[in-house]
Amino acid sequence: MPVFVCLVAASRGRVRTLVLALAALVALTIPGRGQTAGTAPAAPPPAAGNLLSLLGGRIRLDPALYPRLGPARGAATIAVLFDYTCDHCRTLNGYLGQAVARYGDRLTIILMPSPLDAACNPAILDTQPDHKAACYYAKFALALWQATPVQFAEFHRWLLEPEQIPLIGEARRYAEELAGKAEFERALAAETVWQGVAQAVRIYGVCDAGDMPKILMPRALLSGNIASAEKLFSVLEAQLGITP
Repeated sequence: MPVFVCLVAASRGRVRTLVLALAALVALTIPGRGQTAGTAPAAPPPAAGNLLSLLGGRIRLDPALYPRLGPARGAATIAVLFDYTCDHCRTLNGYLGQAVARYGDRLTIILMPSPLDAACNPAILDTQPDHKAACYYAKFALALWQATPVQFAEFHRWLLEPEQIPLIGEARRYAEELAGKAEFERALAAETVWQGVAQAVRIYGVCDAGDMPKILMPRALLSGNIASAEKLFSVLEAQLGITP
């Protein structure tokens, strides 16, 4: 099967999409648009100066709603849409860790949990069994990050490194252990947790839904399973102009 990177370019205020074949890298699928199921709370727009522009300006997001890997302001910034219950996302997590080690302070990675669950993602028409609790995992991760940012990396690793994700009850108990039960519950009730989920699923829909994970770069979108860390590095270096 051919694999693709979707490059986005702005021309006279309009967005055009260029599709380039790359061997054994990322499958790009563009499903037909149809009826959506469910609703997600809308995130209020942040100040324009705080927005991160990606995909040739097609996407503008508020990075302050999410944890990150790497420095606050690297030479290049990407955003990753992922789901804690997604197998390909679990694989990508390892590659992202290698990317941080490879590029150091030159790369910032914004982590945006985007559940494949109709309970909080209007682009999902029918939630598959593996993703039934995806909204909870996303909310727990964002709440844990807001309650105690220094513990987020441990919770993120704990959710993604095992072959199978821990049960949702175990996930909540561990988040409460890391943050303290009262602090975690306060963070979980915060509007900004829902704003983070709402913004992520909205962007997932704008990116034609479909395959996960999705890596959003200034002018390119990678969707689906990535064959290896080396394949990821080759695209990042070509698209972002960064080197080890």
